Amino acid sequence: MNIDKLRSYKWMMEDKVRMDAYQAAIRQVCAEKVVCEIGVGLGPLSLMALHAGATRVYGIELDPEALSVATEVIRASGFGPDRFIGIVGLSTRVSLPEPVDVLLSETLDSMGIGENTHRYMADARTRLLKPGGVMLPATLDGYAALASPQAYLEERRFWTDDMSSHGLRYDPLLQHLRSVKHTLAIADAELHSGWQCWQKNDFAVQEAATAFASLAFEVARPGRVYGLALAFDAALSTDVRLRTFPEDPKTHWLQGFAPFPQGPIQVEAGALVYVEMHFGQGDQPSLSWQLRVASGDPPEVIAYMKQRLAEMAAAGSR
Repeated sequence: MNIDKLRSYKWMMEDKVRMDAYQAAIRQVCAEKVVCEIGVGLGPLSLMALHAGATRVYGIELDPEALSVATEVIRASGFGPDRFIGIVGLSTRVSLPEPVDVLLSETLDSMGIGENTHRYMADARTRLLKPGGVMLPATLDGYAALASPQAYLEERRFWTDDMSSHGLRYDPLLQHLRSVKHTLAIADAELHSGWQCWQKNDFAVQEAATAFASLAFEVARPGRVYGLALAFDAALSTDVRLRTFPEDPKTHWLQGFAPFPQGPIQVEAGALVYVEMHFGQGDQPSLSWQLRVASGDPPEVIAYMKQRLAEMAAAGSR
């Protein structure tokens, strides 16, 4: 395994908030249960389940090298091939020799479901989990707020101002910066609105994957708004939660940030900003999505929002 990949796993595994929360939830639900983990990585959660008394664990992992290392670590911890069964592949394209009692996954990112979490969990619940089995996490709610994070602005300045001081023009990279989701720390002072829930996931309930969400944010702090801050609130079990808002204990997820595709918008206090979030479908390892943004006086934005919703309802009925 190359050092960059190993450091990426270390970055996640040195997150004490994440590790402690999953360990507490696993101890609550995995004793004497047959468990399946989606996205094993280097195996810390599967190993926690075995230490908690799981009868056996099926570990599904897309990366064969990572699964090989995880299996070696688990074997060295005293759990043989009857206790941990590794399976290489995408969870939507593999099967298990038996239904399991607990479905365990940490396919989360800074926006929550950015690793196509809802798609994988829904499929696994239908095909791999016993009726009435336990999902861990049980629920996950995604939140968004208008924001202009200093870390993002500094990255923009590096490619424009800092490079131009050497006589180099990297302005075309701004379009790339606007087209990807960022993981960075966002402070409350960098928000221009309150948080709104854009998606609620109850993984125990069979629902179609969300393809669209729309939100109208009231501007609380005027200025130039560069995009959406993203955070999540996940219930791992009855008593254990993971939250990634700026006021919560720091995790490796920090917060997510999705820049507006057209660039920043200038807003006044009391204005409305309407945002559409469109999501790709399918079982790709990462969720594809895009934003559509409009801003202005509340009556104009509300009228536009109603028009857009009517257009999409008409398109959906065809």
